[in-house]
Amino acid sequence: MAAFLAFVGWQLVGGSNDEQRTRIGDLFPLGLEVLTVVLAVACSMRARERRTRIAWGFVAAAYGLYLLGDGLWAYLELVRRQTPFPSVADAPYLAFYPLLLAGLLTLPAPRRRRSEWWRLGLDVLTVTIAGSMALWYLVISPTLADVDRLTAATVLSIAYPASDLVLLFGIATVLVRGLDIRRSMSLVFMAVGATAFVVADVGFARLSLSGSYQAGDWPDSGFVLALVCSIVAADWELHRPAVERRARANASRVSVSPLPYFAIAGSFALLLHVAFFHTASTVRTMLVLVLMLTATVVARQITALRDNQRMTRELHRLATTDALTSLANRRHFLEEADRCFEDRLDAAEVAAIFVDVDHFKTINDAHGHAVGDAVLAWIANELRRIVRASDLVGRYGGDEFVIVTEGLSPRGALAMADRLQRTIASVETPVPGGPDQITLSLGVAPAAGCPGLDDLLARADAALYEAKRAGRAQARLIDA
Repeated sequence: MAAFLAFVGWQLVGGSNDEQRTRIGDLFPLGLEVLTVVLAVACSMRARERRTRIAWGFVAAAYGLYLLGDGLWAYLELVRRQTPFPSVADAPYLAFYPLLLAGLLTLPAPRRRRSEWWRLGLDVLTVTIAGSMALWYLVISPTLADVDRLTAATVLSIAYPASDLVLLFGIATVLVRGLDIRRSMSLVFMAVGATAFVVADVGFARLSLSGSYQAGDWPDSGFVLALVCSIVAADWELHRPAVERRARANASRVSVSPLPYFAIAGSFALLLHVAFFHTASTVRTMLVLVLMLTATVVARQITALRDNQRMTRELHRLATTDALTSLANRRHFLEEADRCFEDRLDAAEVAAIFVDVDHFKTINDAHGHAVGDAVLAWIANELRRIVRASDLVGRYGGDEFVIVTEGLSPRGALAMADRLQRTIASVETPVPGGPDQITLSLGVAPAAGCPGLDDLLARADAALYEAKRAGRAQARLIDA
């Protein structure tokens, strides 16, 4: 980001000399492009998921071609003193777009049910059509209107906005398909960078049509911003926590992207501009009325969608959350744990911890069921507070809880279980009117050697009973 701000600062306060503007405008992005390629290659090599590895390979190839195009452009303009447009540099520039699109579409995203694909397709189509309208009005139509004969420059002037449409489709797909932001920040930065490329391309084309473009003009800031976003995306991918869950157990997956509605609003604004400056009064009035009618229908749909989303979120919460402890209920926990087990990259880094409240029946008998419920709610809060954000916690049934951890060795999971027991036992009279002390028995089992989730939980349950037979108030590990 400092590089982007430095470049913008140079544009605002310096660069009055044409030769200097050309030299800096051509050479400054090259260093960022080299860094982007290096980081993308590193992401591809270090990725543990096949899709991620392939996606970053596409990104590295795309920016490698863009680096080649910029290198050829700089050579032709600074060394050969030739006009680089059209030139041999356009071939790698145009090849950049489909490769970046492939990278955007291949990067992992939240899973979707089949019923959701139809809505996703309509949303993507809405955004793509709206973007096509803008590109047609701003670039393609003026280019075709000025065409006397078909030249290489004319073909390329149309090829670049057409390539932007391809990239726009990828951006729309990324932004409307819904994201687990903590897991997908690299994808978000990639989409923002691609958007900056499209905006910069449109600006470059408009200035080129008027013959006023010069190296160092404002579209170059868009290209630099796109490179910076791509660098941040790659750096995020390299340094994000090793364990990031696809979804929290108590989080709703239901989402409605606002992007299609912003796209519709932008299209309306463009149509109003055309109506007032490019059409006859009768057509103008009819067009404005049709836009008002459509806007009213869209507003009504948005209201209905918001109501449906609120009800769906509440139904999802009721269906997936244990009412007493606010943890994932057994059914939802098993669904999430099964997904975690299937997606695991290294079985040695996945473990299950069974948690049982010692002598819970005695607590109910001596202090009443209301106190027993308060004990379970307190323990659930302590579990949420102590375990890591990436761990999955649920109520298994009765006074039993279960945790699935990722990124911990078996001994690390045992240490977590010991810490849970010591922390709970150290609190004096945690529930008013309840026992002076509460202790836990815990069983820990690693996923290594387990063919499925049921086997993993059975082993953790066996470890739990080992802890009980050994005197309770302790954790036991069953080694692989």
